[in-house]
Amino acid sequence: GVGAMCEHVIGASQISADEINVYRDGLLQMTYAELKAHPDFAPIPNMETELWDQASSITVFVQALQNYYRFRPFDPDSFLGDPIVYEKFRSYIREGALIGNTFAGPTRFTPAGANGGRSPSTMQ
Repeated sequence: GVGAMCEHVIGASQISADEINVYRDGLLQMTYAELKAHPDFAPIPNMETELWDQASSITVFVQALQNYYRFRPFDPDSFLGDPIVYEKFRSYIREGALIGNTFAGPTRFTPAGANGGRSPSTMQ
C-alpha cells in the first residue's frame, strides 16, 4: 500500500556505485553525487551505506503524485483517505508507465508490482 496504508518499504538494486552518479533525479534535477555535494545535504551519522535508494523511493512517490494529478484536481482532504482515490492512485503506479526518473534511472512498476524500470541483469 501507499501512504498511511503502507506497512513495509523494501528496496533492492543491482545498480553499480558508478551508475548512481550518472542518472539525474527528475524531481531534484541532480545526480546523487551532486546531491551529496549540496550544502544542505546532511548525511546520517555513523551510516556506512549510501542512502540513494531511500532518496529515490521518496522522489519517485512525489513524481508519481505530480504525474497523476497533473490534469486532475488535488483535494488534500481526500488524498489517499478516500478508498476510491487510493485505489486509483495505486493502480496508476502499477500500470507500467514511466513514473519518474531517479538516481537509479527510469522507474516503472508492472501490474504485479514488480520493478519494470530497468532490464534485469543477465550476469551476477
